[in-house]
Amino acid sequence: MLLAAALGGLIWLFRDSLGLMLASGSTLRQVHGWLVPGLVLALLYLHPAERAELPPPAAAARSAWLGPLLLLASAGLLVFGELGAIYTLSQIGFVVALWGLVLSATGLQRLRWLWLPCLCLLFMVPLPQFLSNQLHALLQLVAAQAGALLIRAAGFAVVLEGNLLDVGAYRIPVTEACSSVQMFLPMLSLALPAAVLWRGGWGGRLLLLAAAPLIPILAGSFRIVVTAALARSRGIEVAERFLQASGGVPLYLACVALLVLLIWLLGRRGGRTMASAWGLARPGRGSLWSSLWPARPSTPLWTALLLIAALALVSAVVDRPELQRPERQRFAFFPRQIGDWQARTAAVDPVALASLKLADHLSLVWQRPADILPVSLWVAWYDVQVYGASIHSPMACLPGAGWRVEAIGRHVLPGAGPGGGGLPVNRAVIALGTERQLVYYWFAQRGRVLRSEYLLKWYLFQDSLLMQRSDGALIRITTPLPDLADTAAADGRLTALVHAITPVLGAYVPGAEVPVYSPILNKP
Repeated sequence: MLLAAALGGLIWLFRDSLGLMLASGSTLRQVHGWLVPGLVLALLYLHPAERAELPPPAAAARSAWLGPLLLLASAGLLVFGELGAIYTLSQIGFVVALWGLVLSATGLQRLRWLWLPCLCLLFMVPLPQFLSNQLHALLQLVAAQAGALLIRAAGFAVVLEGNLLDVGAYRIPVTEACSSVQMFLPMLSLALPAAVLWRGGWGGRLLLLAAAPLIPILAGSFRIVVTAALARSRGIEVAERFLQASGGVPLYLACVALLVLLIWLLGRRGGRTMASAWGLARPGRGSLWSSLWPARPSTPLWTALLLIAALALVSAVVDRPELQRPERQRFAFFPRQIGDWQARTAAVDPVALASLKLADHLSLVWQRPADILPVSLWVAWYDVQVYGASIHSPMACLPGAGWRVEAIGRHVLPGAGPGGGGLPVNRAVIALGTERQLVYYWFAQRGRVLRSEYLLKWYLFQDSLLMQRSDGALIRITTPLPDLADTAAADGRLTALVHAITPVLGAYVPGAEVPVYSPILNKP
């Protein structure tokens, strides 16, 4: 009864973060999050065979005081994560709170048994978007190159251009063909505990860990090769039907089945039983519960339970900071002519726009009469950044779209900043196949100009508390770079446009000292 009440209190306390965690479970790359609790319960029930009895209550109580300390740390992660719009921290805070509850009940003496189930709880937490995109882009590139190598080995020409693999008869979309790489984390959530439990030496463990990325990569390469063969022999329509039919749930099940088959073959090698190969054994009746929860709760456990109850009560009765929106002009009224610069509206994919969850945006293509190449301006504005929708670096999205970052660094534009000072920006050269672009971007945050996404999160947390504001904008300008020898000219175009628009932007991207209105309660 006490355990159920404690879990209910933690779920209530972390309800917003858990809601986002559950929503992410509908995607292929995080669907395993639904299965992690079952995996953890199975590990608790079956592992290990050498489970010992609980230490004496006095010995357990001394180290069990780490549990309430972890609960306090989880509360700190919750506050910083939600006010800083870093929901990954809040979700990790929930896992840390579960660790704290377990330690309060058992102490450190049970870690030899509990560390693996506790570690597996982290698989419920989705990777941050920038890390997930970069990881999957890397695995996708490996899968695409392996597929291209196999096609060349068969004697056919193939060209990899960004997210397209040109096999002559058909341009294969690499993102779709190699969608199996999104299975890396689901595969790792099974391979890691299997490798830890394996009793057959380090060779088997390394094989299991290597299977987590290799199986999705090989599945992607296989789909590329088959698609190319079908496009050449049966036509594009048949190749596209194969891509659609072999993706999604069938692909997921096939990858998992291959890993389970590998685990089974390892366990049966040498005529051993699965129990002896993986060190599994059923506990006696009642021994699992007695190993997790003492018959008489200790003082640290009572302290942890009271702390959870107090935090849940505070969360229920105390409103979060009231966030205010600054008065500003909407981007619909942004001028389309500034000096000799002329602008036209650039189309934005409505699906991508909806996924950003922003309040206002500006997408224009600028050009001067004397320039051959244009400059694109994108501004994403958020009235509030604590609802699970917040600004993130363009470098987080570009790898997922097939762009490769060839160079990135810091740059200062003299005379373009507030008060005529320098404007600090990030400067990057990106490439997609043979196409290159030069990019400047920065974050305008309540009077601050920031280049670092980490500083952006810190000031978001600070200003939510002290200013009751979390508004801000991402400003990005790009221009084609057909030849690296023309980099100076591209820098000149971007710098000239920045100097032209910064005097105008203040009315649309307000600073710190502006009137505010319409308090917003930060509640879903």
